[in-house]
Amino acid sequence: MDGKFLTMSKTFEFIFDVGGPNSYLAHRVLPEFCAAHGATAIHVPVLLGGLFKATSNVAPMIRYAETPAKRNYELLEFHRFIAKHGLSNFKMNPHFPVNTLLLMRTITGAARIGIRAEAIEIAMAATWEDGLNMSEAETIKAAYDAAGLDGAAL
Repeated sequence: MDGKFLTMSKTFEFIFDVGGPNSYLAHRVLPEFCAAHGATAIHVPVLLGGLFKATSNVAPMIRYAETPAKRNYELLEFHRFIAKHGLSNFKMNPHFPVNTLLLMRTITGAARIGIRAEAIEIAMAATWEDGLNMSEAETIKAAYDAAGLDGAAL
């Protein structure tokens, strides 16, 4: 084996949209996963609705609308994941599905000034723990302000 191979860092892209509950769940377990595997996640924001459209796909709640057994099983697995990882702060957002266009743009802007991780954490918690409607500019601003960032600037 080449010595460079042994010291090569492991990186992967975590493609996410704050508006997707699975993004929140993955975001919460990523630190432990990365630590256990010596890996680094590169956060790549994407608009899930745009991705669905570009790939002729649909959200699971639409895809399984006519097959409730599949939807119920997916929800069972969803709740098993939450229980297994002790994600007791998760709450289904009462405004779901949330239009995250402005929020994801805010995260992109935060990355440009070196506070991507903080912006993502605030957005995830506000959306999936606090149940805020993060599609509204004033709510986004207030969430960032409350966390000590300049919401207006973001």
